[in-house]
Amino acid sequence: PASFCQSTNATPSLHLAYGNEPPAAFAREDADIILQSSNDVAFRAHKIILTMNCADDLLSNVLNIGEVDGLPILQVDISAFALEYLLQLCYPAGVSSPSTYPGSRTYDEVVRFATKHNMDIILRLLRRDLKYAFEGNHLTRYLISTCYGWHPEAQDAARRLADNPLHNI
Repeated sequence: PASFCQSTNATPSLHLAYGNEPPAAFAREDADIILQSSNDVAFRAHKIILTMNCADDLLSNVLNIGEVDGLPILQVDISAFALEYLLQLCYPAGVSSPSTYPGSRTYDEVVRFATKHNMDIILRLLRRDLKYAFEGNHLTRYLISTCYGWHPEAQDAARRLADNPLHNI
């Protein structure tokens, strides 16, 4: 059994580089919805962009906690770092593309969230980018791939892992 896939209850302390304010790309005035992260950072977004990325389940199955400036606020169960990365994947490149890939914990959080909300397009992007997100870290790629049943990615990571002595990981 893959016990390394089990989530722990331990929550790392989160220090946002931008405090409690989202990056400028998600503070736009033309947004029509606000997504509030589990650590209370509000991201302004566009329903049409979310819908185009298979977020219908997300939009209909999260708690509406009120309004600000006439915009509905939806509470999502995902940290600000993970929500920012998820939204960057939703928006067209150049509007808000990730400058770096997240760490394994954030990556895993986004995969779990996208799986829970049936965000198939986002899952395809995450699966495609796994190789680049953890380039050179074959063990992490293997563990993540195995955890989510991504067999071709797990096999590739295992082959690369076998080619490198463990002290080089």
